[in-house]
Amino acid sequence: MIKDYQRTYDFYTEHFNFKATDILTAPDGTKVAGFLHIDREEEYTDHHTLFFSENKRIGPHHCSFEVHDPDIQAIGHDVSVAYSFTRCMSDCGRDF
Repeated sequence: MIKDYQRTYDFYTEHFNFKATDILTAPDGTKVAGFLHIDREEEYTDHHTLFFSENKRIGPHHCSFEVHDPDIQAIGHDVSVAYSFTRCMSDCGRDF
Protein backbone atom coordinates (compact mmCIF):
# COMPACT_ATOMS: atom_id res chain seq x y z
CA MET A 1 0.00 0.00 0.00
CA ILE A 2 1.30 3.43 -0.91
CA LYS A 3 0.77 7.10 -0.13
CA ASP A 4 0.70 8.51 -3.69
CA TYR A 5 -0.91 6.42 -6.43
CA GLN A 6 0.07 8.56 -9.42
CA ARG A 7 3.70 8.93 -8.35
CA THR A 8 4.02 5.16 -7.89
CA TYR A 9 2.26 4.41 -11.18
CA ASP A 10 4.52 6.83 -13.05
CA PHE A 11 7.64 5.31 -11.47
CA TYR A 12 6.85 1.74 -12.54
CA THR A 13 5.60 2.60 -16.01
CA GLU A 14 8.40 5.05 -16.84
CA HIS A 15 11.40 3.19 -15.38
CA PHE A 16 10.37 -0.44 -15.88
CA ASN A 17 8.41 -2.20 -18.59
CA PHE A 18 5.08 -2.27 -16.72
CA LYS A 19 1.68 -1.64 -18.29
CA ALA A 20 -1.70 -1.31 -16.60
CA THR A 21 -3.96 -4.35 -16.54
CA ASP A 22 -6.69 -2.83 -14.35
CA ILE A 23 -7.04 0.55 -12.65
CA LEU A 24 -9.41 1.01 -9.73
CA THR A 25 -11.01 4.36 -8.99
CA ALA A 26 -12.72 5.95 -6.00
CA PRO A 27 -16.35 7.08 -6.35
CA ASP A 28 -15.10 10.56 -7.34
CA GLY A 29 -13.06 9.09 -10.22
CA THR A 30 -9.66 9.43 -8.55
CA LYS A 31 -7.31 6.58 -9.42
CA VAL A 32 -6.44 4.74 -6.20
CA ALA A 33 -5.17 1.27 -7.15
CA GLY A 34 -3.62 -0.54 -10.03
CA PHE A 35 -2.78 -4.02 -11.25
CA LEU A 36 0.23 -3.91 -13.58
CA HIS A 37 1.90 -6.54 -15.72
CA ILE A 38 5.27 -6.78 -17.43
CA ASP A 39 4.79 -5.87 -21.08
CA ARG A 40 6.38 -8.55 -23.26
CA GLU A 41 4.17 -7.72 -26.24
CA GLU A 42 2.82 -10.99 -27.69
CA GLU A 43 4.50 -13.24 -25.10
CA TYR A 44 2.20 -14.25 -22.23
CA THR A 45 2.87 -12.76 -18.81
CA ASP A 46 0.92 -12.89 -15.56
CA HIS A 47 -1.99 -10.43 -15.69
CA HIS A 48 -1.05 -8.83 -12.37
CA THR A 49 2.62 -8.95 -11.62
CA LEU A 50 2.33 -5.89 -9.39
CA PHE A 51 -0.53 -4.42 -7.37
CA PHE A 52 -0.51 -1.23 -5.34
CA SER A 53 -3.18 0.90 -3.73
CA GLU A 54 -3.28 4.28 -2.10
CA ASN A 55 -4.09 3.73 1.54
CA LYS A 56 -3.36 5.04 5.01
CA ARG A 57 -1.69 1.73 5.91
CA ILE A 58 1.74 1.50 4.28
CA GLY A 59 3.17 -1.93 3.53
CA PRO A 60 2.73 -4.98 1.32
CA HIS A 61 -0.69 -6.47 0.65
CA HIS A 62 0.22 -9.63 -1.22
CA CYS A 63 2.80 -11.06 -3.56
CA SER A 64 2.66 -13.44 -6.45
CA PHE A 65 5.10 -16.08 -7.61
CA GLU A 66 4.70 -18.36 -10.59
CA VAL A 67 4.99 -21.97 -9.47
CA HIS A 68 4.19 -25.19 -11.29
CA ASP A 69 3.29 -27.27 -8.26
CA PRO A 70 0.76 -26.41 -5.53
CA ASP A 71 2.99 -28.08 -2.94
CA ILE A 72 5.67 -25.42 -3.57
CA GLN A 73 3.08 -22.72 -2.94
CA ALA A 74 2.08 -24.37 0.34
CA ILE A 75 5.74 -24.55 1.40
CA GLY A 76 6.07 -20.81 0.70
CA HIS A 77 3.06 -20.17 2.89
CA ASP A 78 4.53 -22.29 5.69
CA VAL A 79 7.80 -20.34 5.51
CA SER A 80 5.87 -17.06 5.74
CA VAL A 81 4.08 -18.28 8.84
CA ALA A 82 7.34 -19.57 10.36
CA TYR A 83 8.88 -16.10 9.94
CA SER A 84 5.80 -14.51 11.55
CA PHE A 85 4.52 -12.60 8.53
CA THR A 86 1.26 -12.16 10.40
CA ARG A 87 0.07 -9.04 8.61
CA CYS A 88 -0.87 -11.03 5.53
CA MET A 89 -4.41 -10.31 4.39
CA SER A 90 -5.16 -13.85 3.21
CA ASP A 91 -3.86 -17.37 2.85
CA CYS A 92 -2.39 -19.30 -0.08
CA GLY A 93 -3.54 -18.10 -3.48
CA ARG A 94 -5.40 -19.93 -6.19
CA ASP A 95 -3.73 -19.00 -9.49
CA PHE A 96 -2.00 -21.94 -11.13
